Amino acid sequence: MIRPPEAVDHFDRFNTRLHGLDSAAVVDAPRWREVLPAILDYVGEDVVVAHNAGFDIGVVRYACAADNIAWPEMHFLCTMVMARRALSLPSYRLPYVVESLGAEMGAHHDPLSDAHGVVAVVRALADRAGVCTLADLAASQGLSIGHMSSDHYIGTVTNGSGAETSHPSKSTWTPTPAGISTEESLFSPAP
Repeated sequence: MIRPPEAVDHFDRFNTRLHGLDSAAVVDAPRWREVLPAILDYVGEDVVVAHNAGFDIGVVRYACAADNIAWPEMHFLCTMVMARRALSLPSYRLPYVVESLGAEMGAHHDPLSDAHGVVAVVRALADRAGVCTLADLAASQGLSIGHMSSDHYIGTVTNGSGAETSHPSKSTWTPTPAGISTEESLFSPAP
């Protein structure tokens, strides 16, 4: 568990209903700025894969900006973007994508269940494309792996058309509301 940065230390009722987390759940947890280094050490050079990675990476960017710290160096890939390119579905919500690919996952918005769902999507899309690395999977969909660093952000987008965002100036910013290496096989055991 992680407590939000002091500047945004509140819990929206909608989010509490969605995830079951409130201020009492994180009262003794360390703050974002204390936990970020351990997260970055854990991720290392790996690619973070998430369903709706724009949201998840946006949370990282937002928390860093709220704490007045530089965005970290991070590479990421979005299974929702890949599913939209690879599948024709009426909905691209994670449980629906997982089910459409013949896999199962637990309760949506439970972190471990969502992680299992993302792995199922990656494996199924990689099998369909006949690839075994994240870089090849992204390329098979005509996408690039997203990248964030202290001064820019490029999302998981069509190769060559990345929309770049610069880090907001600290004088003008106002708060508003596990990875797999690109070089390792998707199916290699974790070190």
